[in-house]
Amino acid sequence: MATTFHPFPLLPYELRAQIWELASASPRTVQVRVRHRKKYPNLPATYPVDRPYSDYCYKKQSATVPQLITGLTPVPAVMQTCHESRAIGSKFYSRACAELVPELISARRERGELEESKRQRNQAKRLIRQEKEERERRAAGGLLTAEEEEHGRLVDLYGELVEYVPEERYIYINWERDVVSIGRCNERWMMGGEAGMELEDIEPVAHLVRKLMYEREYSDEMYVRFEIQELKMFTRLEELHIVTRDEFPHWQWASSEFWPCDEENVWVYEDADVYDDYGKLYETRGWNLVQLDQMLEYHGSEGDEAEEEGESL
Repeated sequence: MATTFHPFPLLPYELRAQIWELASASPRTVQVRVRHRKKYPNLPATYPVDRPYSDYCYKKQSATVPQLITGLTPVPAVMQTCHESRAIGSKFYSRACAELVPELISARRERGELEESKRQRNQAKRLIRQEKEERERRAAGGLLTAEEEEHGRLVDLYGELVEYVPEERYIYINWERDVVSIGRCNERWMMGGEAGMELEDIEPVAHLVRKLMYEREYSDEMYVRFEIQELKMFTRLEELHIVTRDEFPHWQWASSEFWPCDEENVWVYEDADVYDDYGKLYETRGWNLVQLDQMLEYHGSEGDEAEEEGESL
């Protein structure tokens, strides 16, 4: 059976536009990850008086900033089919994370969490500018190698050449429909594995996120005491999906925490592999916090009744 509709260009524009809009309406799970991080030196020795000391300690233990944020989810088909589809798809999809790293660094500088000398910043800007000019000159003369044409060069904040990396800086997100998945926290990067993300890594776009997914454990003290408080910056969050390796009884006190959306929309999944490489969410075992409370309360009452019966015997 043929899958190509050849007379499509002959359809009226209004009908083609409706088809492109329908193609843009499918929700996705957009996987966002950190490609490279840099640890900042010269951190201030004293903590800001207007911030909790515990919060400051937590920040200093994780004083690394991503240098490149990339997406694992393919670009929506509507954004790369033709000029017409791209123009209509642009009404729904925003090109995110292109300026996320500079905005994140600026925000953390303003809060006094990062310090570099003026000389270091000027050196970085100069080397990055030289790198760009050199690439443009080589491209104009047809001197770029196959590797350079296929990849870009990542220069970090201090102007050091890190590696050749694919040009994956642009991530297309439909903020109304797509679930933004940031994976696990920074521990995989620390152990030399896949780099997950911290909530503060997407702080500049937190106010745009409607649906968020990440992998955390409620038994993790750092998550419960500190990172969970960072959910306050997601002011428009409507759904939160948490993938956990903990058993559900670990989450019995989760309803007492602050959540930026209704507890009916905070979902906990007892499985670490609920989506594939393309962001498709599998049907898996999960409950929202209201259902979770009811389930744990029911099983708790059953245990109490069994204990009372045992004592009566």
